[in-house]
Amino acid sequence: MSHTGIVGYVTNPLDSIKTKIVTSDGAYSGFIDCFRKTVSENGFASLFNGGGARVSWLMPFTAIYLPVYENLKRSLEGFRNKQTNLSTIRGGSMAPNGRTLAFNSYVCRKSKYNDIGDNRTFV
Repeated sequence: MSHTGIVGYVTNPLDSIKTKIVTSDGAYSGFIDCFRKTVSENGFASLFNGGGARVSWLMPFTAIYLPVYENLKRSLEGFRNKQTNLSTIRGGSMAPNGRTLAFNSYVCRKSKYNDIGDNRTFV
């Protein structure tokens, strides 16, 4: 997790300049212009203003996000490994006569109820 804090602090000048450009209403002609004006008016250290706040936001966010992502990915991989025959997965909607219109392996079976005008079917 310490890498996230370091990277967040080191990249803070880029975020700071991006924020100034977005909120400036045309005061800067681009990234280089904003960088030069900021350094000349406030000094190089001003590019790191707000770095502590950025790190204090990124660290907890990453500490929550990455484990949740990894656990979800493992769960989905386990589910996928259990499905040995994908042709058994079925889905669909009800036809006017109560039959289920089945979709099998991403290929729609032909049916007289499968026209575009019938809003109870989907493709």
